[in-house]
Amino acid sequence: YTGYVEALETLDNEQLLALYATYLPDIQEIYSEIGNPRTAFSEVFVDALDELLDTPEIPTPVEVYSDSVMYKFKDQRFENLSLPQKQLLRMGPDNMRRVKAKLRELKQALQDGLE
Repeated sequence: YTGYVEALETLDNEQLLALYATYLPDIQEIYSEIGNPRTAFSEVFVDALDELLDTPEIPTPVEVYSDSVMYKFKDQRFENLSLPQKQLLRMGPDNMRRVKAKLRELKQALQDGLE
C-alpha cells in the first residue's frame, strides 16, 4: 500500500476540495436518490472521515486466522470494526498513520471551507 499512500500524500488539498466542490451538486443529487434525501452529503462525508480517523492503532504483529478465503482478526475488537476500518488496518501501522494524517488535513480544510 505504500505506493498508494505516497500518491495520496502528493495530492494538493486545495485542488481536491475544489474538485469536490465542483462535483458536490451531482454527488448530492445521486446521494439523495440512494441515501437519505434530507441529509447533506457533506455531513455523510465528514462522518465517513471520522469513522476512519477513529480506527484504533493496534499492536503489531496482528494475529489473524483463516476459516475461508478471507483472513480474519483473531481479536474480536478488531474483527468487529467496520470494513473500511479493517481495510485501513491492513495497510500497516505506518501507512495507516500517514493516511489518517492526510484525512485530518482534508477534514480540517473541508470544515474551514464550510465556515
